[in-house]
This record gives sequence, C-alpha cells and structure tokens, in this order.
Amino acid sequence: MKTPYYLFSTSYLQRKQNTLHLQSCVDIDALYEKKEEQAGELLAENERVFSPKSYLPVQQVESLYCFGETAFSSPALRLLGREGIPVHFFDFYGKFYGSFYSRETEASAPVILQQAVHYTTPALRLKLVSAIVQASLRAMNRLLQEYDTNELPLTAQRVRIEEMQQEVQTATGIKRIGGAEGFARRCYYEGLRKILHPIPFASRIVRPPDSPVNALLSYGYALLYAQLCSELFRSGLSPVISYVHEPRERRFSLALDLADIFKPLVIDRLVLRLLKKEILNTQQHFEQREGGVYCTKEGTMLFTKQWEEYRKQTLYHPRYKRNVSLLTLLRLECLHLASYLKNKQPYQPCSLWSEE
Repeated sequence: MKTPYYLFSTSYLQRKQNTLHLQSCVDIDALYEKKEEQAGELLAENERVFSPKSYLPVQQVESLYCFGETAFSSPALRLLGREGIPVHFFDFYGKFYGSFYSRETEASAPVILQQAVHYTTPALRLKLVSAIVQASLRAMNRLLQEYDTNELPLTAQRVRIEEMQQEVQTATGIKRIGGAEGFARRCYYEGLRKILHPIPFASRIVRPPDSPVNALLSYGYALLYAQLCSELFRSGLSPVISYVHEPRERRFSLALDLADIFKPLVIDRLVLRLLKKEILNTQQHFEQREGGVYCTKEGTMLFTKQWEEYRKQTLYHPRYKRNVSLLTLLRLECLHLASYLKNKQPYQPCSLWSEE
C-alpha cells in the first residue's frame, strides 16, 4: 500500500538510482553553494554517510506534502512526474499554495470538455450545484445530530439547516442556492460553537484565523483540499473547472466544491475529537503570529499524524454494502463525478446515511 510522506524539515530531495533520497539540511542556500562547489565530483564519501531511512522507495510513495523549505533536483522531479506522484506545497502557516504533477496525467479531453459544457449550460450547472450543496448540508446536519442531546440541544440549528436543504431542492437559481447554503453554514458553526464550549470559537474566521479552532479547521481543510487535488488529477478531471465556487485564476476550485461535502464528515469530526479529548492543547500547541493564531510546529505534526490515522479508518458505505476508508471515499467521489460527465451515469454525492 502506498504511503504519503510529510516533509516538515528543511531538506533536499534528489534521485539516487531509481528511488528518492531525502537529505536533511539546516540551510538551503548553503546546500546549493556546496552543490556548486562539488559539481562534477563523484560524491562517494557522501554516499557512505547517507542514512537508509532517508531513502523513499518510489513505488511506495503516494504523495509528498512539503511544509518546510524543500529543494528538488531535476532528476527527482522527472522521477516523481514519471511515477505520477503529486507534490503539495504549504507555507509557514500551513496554507496550501500549490502542487506539482506530471503533465502525463490521466487527464481526459472528453471529460474536461463535458466539465466546461456543464459549467456554461445553466440547467446542467444548477443540477450539479444543487446535488453538491444538498450533500454538504446533509453532512452538517448529521454531525450536529450526533451531538444533539438534552444537555446540549442543537435542534434549532438542525431545523434551520433542514429548512435550507428544502430551499436548495426547490431553488431555480444558483444565487438562491448560495444564499441558503451560506445561512445553513452559519447555523452549523453556531452549533459547533455550542459543542466546543468552553473552548473559544465565536465564528469561522479565515484570514487570519483568530482562535485555535479556526487554526485547526484551516489547516485540516488545506490537507483535505490537497488530497482532493491528487484524486482529481488521477480521475481525469480538470481541477480548475468548478460549479459551486466560481472558477478563478490560481486555484483548484473543483477541489473546493467537493471539499464542502467532506469537511463535516472528516475534518470537523477530527477537530472536535482532538480538542474535546485535549489531544491538542489550546495553550501548548498554538501561538500568536502576525495578527493571527496558528499551530506550532509540534501542533502541526501532531494533527498531521492524527489525520493520517483517521483517514485510514473504515466505515460502512450503504451504496457498496461494505466498509471503505475515508481516503477511498474521496477517490470514489471524483470517479463518480467523472463517470457522470463522461458516461452520463447518475451522480449522487457521498451520503453515508441513506441510499439516495
């Protein structure tokens, strides 16, 4: 089974024979100067001091997530591209800002053309927007239902979300769907605030995050977004042609569309568990930086470890009558959408609670 690798330290990734070698370093600029001085030399002595653990068997690498300052040799990039291994880059604050992926992807011209047709045809786009938003609202309502008790009543928020779901079903325009979805999301975060009490969480603030909760949500959503980008590349879809979110330059907005379905199912559940069980401590694992609240390096690594374990968990899927992992759910969602666009197969966004 292939494994994702998360690179948090400053490092240099190069190709050694037919696999990848990761060399940790303190300063990338100093490393480049050293490489220039040694250009053309046989680095036999360096070969002897390489740790075996620093080798990444290329056939076992699913993807790379780079959080520290990482440099790549061109042979390493060619090998990553040949093997179809995506590399996702995050900044110092854990924000996703780009991916490297081979031009020889599974991209399918017929599928991409159908993506464009479904965006430019109002009736077809409305159908997709309605399906995706309804799935997102179902997931929100389901999470609140799990925490709805006599001691913690969330009925008011759930009723409003259900009302907005009915509004989406009968809406005849995308703007109306957007308004209903926005109101439902505000009710949902109001429910999360009640669940998290006494941990401070007033509302969803993104730039910059103003609390540990928002810092975790932003980082978790970035990981989910990057994973969906990988699956979109592999499914033949273009990640830049979207429906709920308007396509814009410099972002993979189709990943944002599909992420809305899985945020309550995957990331929000994980954040609630980590904070309520105090696996992540709001005092120890967060810090104030540049007007916002962000995870420390220790907090980021701990959350990433928990995310890796969580996404491998399996749960029963009523459509397939068997257990599937959360990672498989993301892959299936992209494949279902591609099948709908290419072969006109019915598209029913992920729902683990009904056969609809």
